[in-house]
Amino acid sequence: MNSSPKMKHDVFISFRSKDTRDNFVSHLCGCLRRKRIKTFLYDELPADERYEESLKAIEVSKISVIVFSENFGDSRWCLDEVVAILKCKEKFGQIVIPVLYHVDPLDIENQTGSFGDAFAKRRDKAEQLQEWKDSFTEAINLPGWSTAYLRYNPKLILSIKVTVVSELQDVLISGINIMITAFSTCK
Repeated sequence: MNSSPKMKHDVFISFRSKDTRDNFVSHLCGCLRRKRIKTFLYDELPADERYEESLKAIEVSKISVIVFSENFGDSRWCLDEVVAILKCKEKFGQIVIPVLYHVDPLDIENQTGSFGDAFAKRRDKAEQLQEWKDSFTEAINLPGWSTAYLRYNPKLILSIKVTVVSELQDVLISGINIMITAFSTCK
């Protein structure tokens, strides 16, 4: 694992705007920010900078939350974010928390159902299809959250917040342990 770049954000949220922006994601972001968790959302940037800045923000975030939803698969942008997030997980040990928002994990893994219908619109990018599929499979097999188990959004948002806070505390403790070890070896 390579050393991480300097972290600028605590959390990066990957989401399909037309499915979740004005309801679930806005409430999740608000909840995290009320806890003083630095959360990146692309829509706070000028439109012409959003794609590139989002990919850069992934690399400087401690945690990425991927909100898979019905139309997530029809966005090349979202698909590229998942690939970038999983590369950061592998390269830097970034924590990844998948959230299945009204979508079946088997539909994501097998590109079926409403998620598969949306993903079918991307078949014009044949060279990237396998990378996207592999990324879906890896991401949905990580520990995360689903509306199948917590249908009431406020409870789901609270559960995600608790997970994020816990993971950030673990990152902080790990960093302190590394500093103590480095200090001890300098003596």
